[in-house]
Parts: sequence; structure tokens; C-alpha cells
Amino acid sequence: MKIVDCDYFVVGSGMSGLMTALHLAPAGRVVLATKQRLEDCNTNFAQGGICCVADPADTFAAHVQDTLVAGAGLCDEAVVRRIVSEAPAGIRDLIDCGVRFARKDDGTWDLGREGGHSMRRIFHAGDITGQKCEAAMIRTLKRHPAIDVRERTMVIELITTRRLGLPGHSRCVGAYVLDTETGEIYAVRAPNTVLATGGCGKVYLYTCNPDIATGDGVALAWRAGARIANMEFVQFHPTCLYHPKAKRFLISEAVRGEEEDIEVEPIEIEPIEAPEIEPIEAPELEPITTDTDTAKREITSFVGYTDQQVEQMYLEGEISQNDYNNEIARREEMEASDREDREQFNYEMGRLEEADTRTEMADFAIESAVESGNEKIGLNERMKAVDSVFEDRQDAARRQEEAGRLWDYQLQA
Repeated sequence: MKIVDCDYFVVGSGMSGLMTALHLAPAGRVVLATKQRLEDCNTNFAQGGICCVADPADTFAAHVQDTLVAGAGLCDEAVVRRIVSEAPAGIRDLIDCGVRFARKDDGTWDLGREGGHSMRRIFHAGDITGQKCEAAMIRTLKRHPAIDVRERTMVIELITTRRLGLPGHSRCVGAYVLDTETGEIYAVRAPNTVLATGGCGKVYLYTCNPDIATGDGVALAWRAGARIANMEFVQFHPTCLYHPKAKRFLISEAVRGEEEDIEVEPIEIEPIEAPEIEPIEAPELEPITTDTDTAKREITSFVGYTDQQVEQMYLEGEISQNDYNNEIARREEMEASDREDREQFNYEMGRLEEADTRTEMADFAIESAVESGNEKIGLNERMKAVDSVFEDRQDAARRQEEAGRLWDYQLQA
């Protein structure tokens, strides 16, 4: 059997897989496999945009609060904070790849607003943001000499040391794959494997997910012995066009966030007479008496409550003094953390603007070279511009990793 060796094996060609490959490529050889074409992924169908704090009047704390409220208490706050604070660096990565997010006439970002957000913080490229991001990342990926792209390649099984009969803790050392065009089965040998295969929305009858969202990666991980969690969280958009003779597709989230009016023709529906139901008498219940302490409302999370509401609950005796003091202390810590995040954010946004300017200069150089008939020089200028911001990206990644460790330490303390 043929064996392909690499340092990193990445499965999946959406935004997660492509960006992972681009970040890993400087550290070694990357093989990226996808079961169809590179652009056949959920990312390519994403419309509205990407949320990131960018308005001077906005804060990371507000974005975190909006997310926790929308999550109805199910979010991991530490994860939310990390994702929100790292968003500017992620936007800059996309700009480095050549994504041109929309700007206003005055040059500032044309930020949109979507459902659940209290501020405008949606970076977008028209209403085909996912397609623009995917195309830009694919162009960057194909130019990188350390990334071996294998389209129409289906991963059959992950290879683990337990499967090979080796002693010790089981770990993944590669995968068996199938070239669906030639029918050849071969092995990819890698000390590091990343599954970025998307979800499983297509297992349901009605969904706006593309045909490739069949949960392959989840099944691969499960068979290899990985723990699977939160499988009940499957994304279903509330605005999806249904037609009995056509494929369903998503109606943009931006429509809901911008509160646009959609006119539809009324449908006449024949009234249905409700059946008569005999009334049921409620049983008599004895009143329950409790003392003041035990009668207080048990509140395990104050997410979504304003400072005034928390204080009012305390004054009315709904929460204990201890719970009130703990919540006030937690909010003061969040404010202090937000000030630090704001300083880091301003710094990151400055570097993002600089990277955006360099990319625009490189694009201008390419256009000028093409007009003069020397396209090769233009491409070289573009590659130089990408290389010049790569070191900044590595520095940002190191700072983010250190910030994450500090944040984890604060949570443990």
C-alpha cells in the first residue's frame, strides 16, 4: 500500500480547515484532504458575515454579554471570551489572504447588525461573505509550497496505535484514504491529524446545509475512540426557503438582523373547528409555608440582568447578600478585564489596518503590472506583501496563546 508522509494531516476544506493548514504550513509539510472540491463546504454558503468588535463605542464585554444572553446559559463563558477577544486577529488573517470586507465612503468598516447583537459588528463582503473568504483562502493555499491539496479524497478510517496493536495510550498516527476518482486506497502517515469536517445537518430531511454536511468527521472521531459531546446542537436557520420542487436555501441572517420588511401574499386557510373538551377540575392543594431564607429565588446565573436589576433583586430579598456581593465582584473583574482587552484590541486593529493597506498596495501593483504586460512581477509583489505581514501574524498568535494561558489561570484561581 502506498504511504504518504507529512507532519500535519488536515481533513476538511472549509474556513477552519484552510486556515489551520495555512497556520501549520510554516512548521512542516501539510496534506489537506477534502471529499469533493475545495470549495464544496459550508463556508462557501455562508452569507451574512463575521462578528468582530470594531466600533469604538463597542466593547468585548458587550459582545460577550450578547453571546451569553443568546446562548440562554448554555455557553462556556471562558470559551466565549477567548473567541470574542481573538476575533480581530482572525479578521486580519482573512485580510492577509486578500478578503476585501466592505467599507463606507469615508473608509471606515461598513459593519452590519444581525440577530442577538446589540451593536453593529458584522464584517461582510456583500452578502456572499463565505464565498469571498473561501475563494481568497484557496488562492493563498494553492500558492504555498508546503501544502499538498488532495481533492475528492475520502477518509475511510483513522489509524490509531491501538488499532496497530501497539502498547500504551492510544493516539492517532494517520488515516486510510480513498481517491474517489481513481479508486486507489492508500495511507497518510502523520503525527498530527486535524478533523475540520463540519457538521451533520444533511442527515435531516429539511435543512439548508449543503449535501456534503453528513457528519463524516464525527463518525471518524467516534470510531477512533474520541469523546463526542453536544451532538444535540445542530444549526437550523429559522429563515429557509421551502419549495416542494426545488432545493432549500438559506435566507440571509442579515435580513433578520436589519429588521427588513418582507411582503408575502396572504394564503387563505379554511378555519378548523376545535373539538369540544370537557373541563377538568384542578385538585385542591394545601398551601406551602417556608421561612424567608428558603423562600428566596434560586438564581444560578445573572447573565442578562443589568446592575440595577441585580441590586433590585437584592433589595427585595430575592437573592442573598452573599450572592449579591459575589456577582458585584465578578462584574468588577469583567470590567477590569475588558479595559485590558480594549487596549489589546486597539493595538490589533491598528495592525489589521496596516495589513489591509499592504494588501491593497499589492493589488495595485498587480493591476499595474498586468496593464504593462508583466503579470509575473505583479504576483511577486503580492507574495512579498503576504510575506511581510506573516511575521506579524506569528507574533499575534503567540500573544493570543499567552493571553489564553493567563485567562485560564485566572479562572482556576
